[in-house]
Amino acid sequence: VFAVKVFEEQGEMSSLHGRIAIGILIMQDLAAVVFLAVSEGKIPSVFALLLLAFIPLRFLLLRLMNYIGHGELLILFGLVLAIGGAELFESVRIKGDMGALFFGILAAAHPRASEMARHLMGLKDLFLVGFFLSVGLTSTPSFAMVGVALLLCVFVLFKLGLFYRLLTWFHVSARTSTLASLSLANYSEFGLIVGSIGVAHGWMSSDWLGTIAIALSFMF
Repeated sequence: VFAVKVFEEQGEMSSLHGRIAIGILIMQDLAAVVFLAVSEGKIPSVFALLLLAFIPLRFLLLRLMNYIGHGELLILFGLVLAIGGAELFESVRIKGDMGALFFGILAAAHPRASEMARHLMGLKDLFLVGFFLSVGLTSTPSFAMVGVALLLCVFVLFKLGLFYRLLTWFHVSARTSTLASLSLANYSEFGLIVGSIGVAHGWMSSDWLGTIAIALSFMF
């Protein structure tokens, strides 16, 4: 989210390094969503196979979007897609995040998809602020946590070098690789989401979640 907002503010969304960085971030986010789904430890219902029927029926969804129009109705339709998709997937014992992602992918081909995403960005920012508030309430920062967070920030240099080497290996120019790597040289907010799952399942203490939050704040 933060990287995308920086690209939007600087007008670099359509640049080559911006598109490369966003593509890598999307792949990371997809991996995080899959992890969230697997972390539930639930076996999907046999009725989950019926969800595949929405793929050939996508044209109905796209046709409905033609009649929605613009403005408030488009925002409400986006919320219905996200919440309704999440509830539908939860009903067959699949993580709701996958449902919102699934219906978002189905609607992505519509010409008004970018307009819907732009309108929903404000709501996403609001929910993100609430999430950071909930993370901050989990633990009280200490000097040890700040020290570990600073140490984690040092490892960002390794991450930067790794992305640069990977991009140049795919014959991306040195300048584009440098700009894209610098854009990716931070910790994603999805790390906090994965960390919160770990705390909820008892895999890690709440202090680690606070440490990750501090490291993330240092990145920006």
